[in-house]
Amino acid sequence: MTIRQASLTDLEEILKVETDNFTAEDFGLSRSSLRYHLKRNIVFIIEDKKGIIGYCLWLTRKNFYRLYSIAVLQEFHSKGYGKMLLEYSLKQLKDKELRLEVKQINKQAVSLYEKFGFKIIKTLKSYYPNNIDGYLMKRAIS
Repeated sequence: MTIRQASLTDLEEILKVETDNFTAEDFGLSRSSLRYHLKRNIVFIIEDKKGIIGYCLWLTRKNFYRLYSIAVLQEFHSKGYGKMLLEYSLKQLKDKELRLEVKQINKQAVSLYEKFGFKIIKTLKSYYPNNIDGYLMKRAIS
């Protein structure tokens, strides 16, 4: 298993992970959006011999990094790959505060983020489609 920063040559495999996990209604990213982010933000990927299993996308802001998306191919869910990506990210991005938004109903993700030191700082009413509330979570500089 290898984790590294992605490049434009990884675009098609990252798109497969994206479409395996998200629809347009869930804010799924298009090929052109992923290309944009690969050029301007930070994308880490986890891969095995067969290819990319998952990715996480961090938006680069002036004073913080914002986790925009983290996804693992569904066949690899619940095997710790998302946790490994998050752990790797935290080691690489330790110079700034980290932020993210997550659906309140996604208890598994909220729990994972809390284990890595993220704190809920605000409830985001009707932040997601279908009036689903979210949390704004933040992790201080380590």
